[in-house]
Amino acid sequence: MIRAGLGRPAPGDEWNLFPLGVRVRENILRIVRGEWDSLAAVEIRVPDPLAAVPLVGNDLQSWRQFPLLLRQAGEAWSFDLDERERKRSFEKIRVAFLRIFAHTGLEVRAVESVPGEEFHFLSPTGGDSVLACPGCGYAATREKAECPVSTSGGGRLETTELPPTMEVATPGKTTVEEVATFLKVNPREIVKTLIFRTEKGFLGGIVRGDHELNPAKLKRTAGVETLELATPKEIEKTTHGPVGFSGPVGLSIPLYCDRALERMSNLIAGANRADTHLRFVNRERDFRAQAWADLRVARPGEKCPRCREPIEISKGVRLAHLSRWETGSDAKWNHQYVDAKGKSLPIWAASYGISPDRILAATVERHHDEKGISWPEGLAPFPVALVTINPKGDLRLDELSRDIYEDLVAAGVNVFWDDRDLSPGVKFTDADLVGFPVRVVLGKKTTEKGTVDLQALRKPEVKTIPMESVLEAVKNAIQLHTL
Repeated sequence: MIRAGLGRPAPGDEWNLFPLGVRVRENILRIVRGEWDSLAAVEIRVPDPLAAVPLVGNDLQSWRQFPLLLRQAGEAWSFDLDERERKRSFEKIRVAFLRIFAHTGLEVRAVESVPGEEFHFLSPTGGDSVLACPGCGYAATREKAECPVSTSGGGRLETTELPPTMEVATPGKTTVEEVATFLKVNPREIVKTLIFRTEKGFLGGIVRGDHELNPAKLKRTAGVETLELATPKEIEKTTHGPVGFSGPVGLSIPLYCDRALERMSNLIAGANRADTHLRFVNRERDFRAQAWADLRVARPGEKCPRCREPIEISKGVRLAHLSRWETGSDAKWNHQYVDAKGKSLPIWAASYGISPDRILAATVERHHDEKGISWPEGLAPFPVALVTINPKGDLRLDELSRDIYEDLVAAGVNVFWDDRDLSPGVKFTDADLVGFPVRVVLGKKTTEKGTVDLQALRKPEVKTIPMESVLEAVKNAIQLHTL
């Protein structure tokens, strides 16, 4: 991408595109628009994608106006009369996305996500994590991946011997690792309590000491829209203790606990007091959970929730997503239509997105070698590179080059004309690097014999043809991608 002058990386797997990159992006968008057209998607123009939602909720109310598929660039929104119809829309767009990836020659991984499904291009440079099972094919995002219930490996299993809680001094020990080392216990025996702020108030998320809490899972389980870690002052006000010593015992806020703790007993937890922890902490007797659920981040090597084979983790770039919207009185989307009998019913909606910029970068990563890029059909920034080799500044050669350039453009051929005052080797290397499918070279033979050289990308054969045959030969070469 960088060496070919297509663009430079931006945060979050995004790209700042230069002119050549913009042209490739437009070619990808052309493919996307073709798929939208095949689905009879209605094109709209809104300043913000979220503005598409009120267009339906406020202005469309009769059952006769649905189903409806709206689209803008790489985004689309479907609105259906029932869940069955939404599933049908979902599958149609899923297939359309797969056709787009096939056109660009990309192998993608379908991955379960929180609101629906995502397609990822697996790459060591990707910014997302994909957890997948090589056995059954199960794959999910880090936020979605299910965790099996496991208490093996050193945790305290459930027992009938439940001693009273006992305070133990832990001066300055604020992390799980520090407490485990100080008390000479396994981190699995420690309860990790995190305090969060939500639109409904504060709540606690509780996991085993050797596990990582998954905010996305906690958010879904608690049924909240916002979830942010509490500040040190808020923690002290809520727990009556400083950061690093929070625990579930005595808290008056809702507590959501990971199910890996449900069959364990006699644990260690913060005492909600500085430099103090509690031993022999047990559920029900010492604290009660608002809910027990899968609240942790899945890790490589754990058993697949489908077939029990070890799961693996890979890096990936999210190229597309399909998201179902919640429907009902408690959902953010709660627009309705009136059916043929005059009854108000919910509109079943979903949103979709595909990123031309990320597809561009993934295509370059997939289709390049040491010499440069080999674009799938129709994606190259220009199908033809017109290279003028004119070290002596021959005006006649410049005129002939311009004539051929204008004839090709007039015939509808997009041409990149390289008339730089550089050596043939540099120009040919640059043409290979960018990946122009067809190269037309004009030089000394053009003025002396009236011929030009024609060569297809990555093909050793060079065909010398008369100038008057250039247009026909170029069109054939573009169509065949060969000579």
